[in-house]
Amino acid sequence: MQRLASSVALAASAFVAGGVTGLGLPTAIAIFGGIGFISLLVRKPIFGASSVILVTLCIGAFDPPRIGGVTVVNICLALCLATLLVQDSVGRLDRKIIRWPVWSLMFGVVILISPTDVSELSGLSTPLLTAAVAYLLLKKGPSSVLWVLGLAGLFHAGIGFYESLTHTSIIYTGWKDQTAADVGGIRRAASTIGDPNYLGVTLLCAVPGVAFVTRNWTRFSKTAMWTVYGLSFVLTFSRGAFLGAVLAACFFASRKYSHLLRPSRLAAIGLGALSIALLLAYSPVGQPLIERFSGVDASTRSRSILQAAAFEILKENWLSGLGIGNLQTHLAPLAHALVPLNAFGVSAFLPQTDPLNTYLLVGAEGGIVGLGLVIAIILAGIARTMRTALGVASTLVGISATAATLDLIQAPVMWCFIVLALHIHQSPKESAAACPPRSDDTFHGPALSPSRQSS
Repeated sequence: MQRLASSVALAASAFVAGGVTGLGLPTAIAIFGGIGFISLLVRKPIFGASSVILVTLCIGAFDPPRIGGVTVVNICLALCLATLLVQDSVGRLDRKIIRWPVWSLMFGVVILISPTDVSELSGLSTPLLTAAVAYLLLKKGPSSVLWVLGLAGLFHAGIGFYESLTHTSIIYTGWKDQTAADVGGIRRAASTIGDPNYLGVTLLCAVPGVAFVTRNWTRFSKTAMWTVYGLSFVLTFSRGAFLGAVLAACFFASRKYSHLLRPSRLAAIGLGALSIALLLAYSPVGQPLIERFSGVDASTRSRSILQAAAFEILKENWLSGLGIGNLQTHLAPLAHALVPLNAFGVSAFLPQTDPLNTYLLVGAEGGIVGLGLVIAIILAGIARTMRTALGVASTLVGISATAATLDLIQAPVMWCFIVLALHIHQSPKESAAACPPRSDDTFHGPALSPSRQSS
């Protein structure tokens, strides 16, 4: 009888699968993929939600399919958020509603007091959903979020390294001058993100996660991996990301190795730094690096003009700002005027209509309250992680400097990392010593001791 029931179920499944496939292969893949994803999310919500965030960080500039005008990524993130909320509410003994962090409430205040068009928030939908899901994952411990950041960083580093070796690009965003794809004949690494500058930021944000993923590797494997990872970072030729990396390294060294900062040892440290700089200067990427950092190019000049204009707008609208997403409208005429014409008399490339400065962008659109919120979040993240997660704190110091050279508001990896810095220690039970592996959560790694987390 049982065998008969099984055969009937299989036959019915085959018939339904054939009928669905008749609607079209993409539709069938979407339906069956959705069923499989929901089943995975119900059975292993931590693994399912972590996988969705990982995919979100990896697809970069590729436009995912849409269902009813909403991207599949956002739909999956919303499902993950709902599932984790239900799981969290069912598991709470006090039956209290979930307490969202103060920064999320302040973000709502900024939206209310600034003249923001609700439609303009669609550009922030993916980052906001990513941050919300990451926050709920961190309630279980930081392991899953660190795994996501580490795997995403290694994924992008591998693609970027391959692009520079083969002088190819998987995707390169059209708003930029195509000649900027190469520096000194070397192809800048861009990965699926499509922009070398934002790839540099992604690799910088992923450093704590990569350190977590490789914590148990052998010394040889770890050295080889970090060498390739660092080279992929260098091949982005991103000046803003380089500035952030240098400041992060200096902050980490000053806190971790403060006992070495003695007059008798400073000479040796300086000599070692000079040797590394000379070795890098005479390497194959040395001359392109020198060309990249010397002189003022057209990109720097246009960026300075846009930032000056954004600063004037900030001074005129310092209280409530222009509203989220409205600065580009004000800067568009100036941005178009800065784009040179090609031989055919048309624009050589699409204009960059934001000031490439997170603080100016937030201040001009969100006013003094929005700018104060961003600065407070950065300072709070550094203060919370300085003693127990020095690697995260140092990375946040570097990113705060890089934010002055790029617009990081719409980067999901940035939101994921900020949430990690703010909530890596949510309670005494769920501190930096991550939750031990559980049978129903294969995405969690071994426990993260405070000593390892500081490394």
